[in-house]
This record gives sequence, C-alpha cells and structure tokens, in this order.
Amino acid sequence: MTKRIQTLFCLSIIIFALSGNALALNIKLKKEEVEDAVKKGVEHGKDIFKSPDLKHACINYWPRQGGLLVRSKFIDLTVTASMWFNKGQKISDKEINDIIASPYLKVEMRTKDDVIILLKQGENIIEPVDIDYEDPCCELCKFDGGNRYDHDFVTSNFLYSNLDPNAKTTIIVKGPYREREYNIDLSRIK
Repeated sequence: MTKRIQTLFCLSIIIFALSGNALALNIKLKKEEVEDAVKKGVEHGKDIFKSPDLKHACINYWPRQGGLLVRSKFIDLTVTASMWFNKGQKISDKEINDIIASPYLKVEMRTKDDVIILLKQGENIIEPVDIDYEDPCCELCKFDGGNRYDHDFVTSNFLYSNLDPNAKTTIIVKGPYREREYNIDLSRIK
C-alpha cells in the first residue's frame, strides 16, 4: 500500500511540474521573472524583436506595418525595458508595477487604419475591454487623448480572466478592407 502511495505522490509531482511548464503565459509574474524580463530587454536593446522570447509573440512581420504583437506581462516588461534602454534610461519601478498589476493581455497592431482586434477561442469570441490608439503626435496630444484618426498603433486590451491560456486562439482583425485571421498558441508566449 505504501509503495502505491509513493508512486501516486511521485506521479502527482511530475504532473504538477509538467503543467507548470506547459503554461508559459504567466498571469502572475514572480520577482525572478520580472528581473529576467527587464534584463532581457536591456540585453537585446534595439534587436528586441529578434530575441527568442518574442518569437511567438510577433505576428505578420512585426514591427512592420500590419504586424501584430501579443503583449503578455513578460513581453510588455521586456519591450518596455528595451525601449527605455534605447533612450539611455532605465524602466521605472512605477512602470514595472503598473505592468505587473495590469489585468490585460494586449494585442497591438501597427496600422494607420481603424481596426477592431478580437480573439476567438473555440466558438467563443472575446471582445476587448477597450482599444487604445497611439498617435505619432506630441506628448501633449497623447495627454489629451490623441487623435483617433491619425495613429500608428492600435492596441486591444483583453482581460486575462476571459482567456483560456491553453486554448487554440485566433486573432481576428476587422479592418476597412478585409478581415484577417492569425492562429496563435498562447501557451508558447511567456
């Protein structure tokens, strides 16, 4: 009987360890993961989008026009740290805490068109909680809310609580010209 209990205990540990590794999309980052994300952003600098960590998060030749970036918390920290490093600065603790506390998975598209980005998991269509339009204008314009009709990026924010990180996911982009779909595997995105 004790041998059977030991075997079941060992199997449960193996299953637990494998399930933790199978789910790469982290909703809650540990301190070490935060430090690793910032470190990788600084290490890769201007080549951040060629880094192995962003391989599965970059879709359709990101950062080119029409490209998509799936910004999980880890990816968001890495890209933001890289952006600040490229400007000769360091990411602030406030910005790190804001990213960690965010309840959103962001899907960002580089486009000047007004598009709607949706996620589909099985038959479930997941709509964004909100959409941000980042314009190429000055910081004062961004402070005033930006110009929705002159932007460079469209970011759709999806609640993590509405997502199944292990489900097959399709990004649907509805634009003025046509609808496009991109299949992604969220479990391969850190």
